[in-house]
Amino acid sequence: MSKEFLKIKLKSLAAEQRIIRKAAKRHRQISKKMDATANEEYKYSTVEYERHRSLWLSMTTHRRFHVRPIIRSAHLAFAYMRNVPYSKVESWCHEPPNWQEVAKNLISFDTDLEKRMGNLPVQGRVDAVTSKLIEWRDAEPEKVRKQNHDKAKQEASAQRAAIKAARALTID
Repeated sequence: MSKEFLKIKLKSLAAEQRIIRKAAKRHRQISKKMDATANEEYKYSTVEYERHRSLWLSMTTHRRFHVRPIIRSAHLAFAYMRNVPYSKVESWCHEPPNWQEVAKNLISFDTDLEKRMGNLPVQGRVDAVTSKLIEWRDAEPEKVRKQNHDKAKQEASAQRAAIKAARALTID
């Protein structure tokens, strides 16, 4: 398998999220309508109301807590395969990603990685790839800090040069 298959997986998961969101929205609107018209002459059964409400809740829960983490791990695996820095993929996050899932995606979709792993057992492969992913995550902030430090040094030297030039103009 390759990057193309992982890209297809990402697209299909995104489509799944859109479909779930649309269906959940429909059930949410029906339940809100039932709730708003409960005091009018058209009274809906509470069973129907609860059915739509529970469907909305279960769809939303499935989308947020089951599909979303799978998409995130596949997205991180795709970024790793394309050599995109982790800080560009996620500048900040509330929860750390499931690195084991990212590693499993990499193992199943990266053919070069599979060849390099050789005869390692599955859990050994996952552990080795997970450690490489954590190195990928941790290596970038130091590089970014160094770039920011270098940029600050350049700005400071430019300011000093501007001050010198201004002083030279005022003295003459």
